[in-house]
Amino acid sequence: MTCKDCIHYKVCSKNDKTTDYYGKKFACGNVDDLCKYFKEKSHIIEFPCKVGDIVYETDGIRIYELTILDISLHKNKLYYETKNIDFDDDAIGKSIFLTRQEAEAKLKELKK
Repeated sequence: MTCKDCIHYKVCSKNDKTTDYYGKKFACGNVDDLCKYFKEKSHIIEFPCKVGDIVYETDGIRIYELTILDISLHKNKLYYETKNIDFDDDAIGKSIFLTRQEAEAKLKELKK
């Protein structure tokens, strides 16, 4: 592993002596052994939204604003819970949107 494989790559300090802090020109070949803060990027899951985020649902007629209350992982699929509905990752981009603009564009497309 190298420093570039670590989630801390962009913010690591010169003090840990595992990288050239100012230019990132040098990356150790065995940084996973040398750096106590090393966390491999490939082990990180990035969710499209987080608890507390507002998402938008469209039913083809209106747009509804929903707040994410909980996120769970079940059988390798993410599930999102709101006060009114629950949905999985597959709904994002189809009936659930991360921005109001995306929801409005989908609604306009459905009304054609």
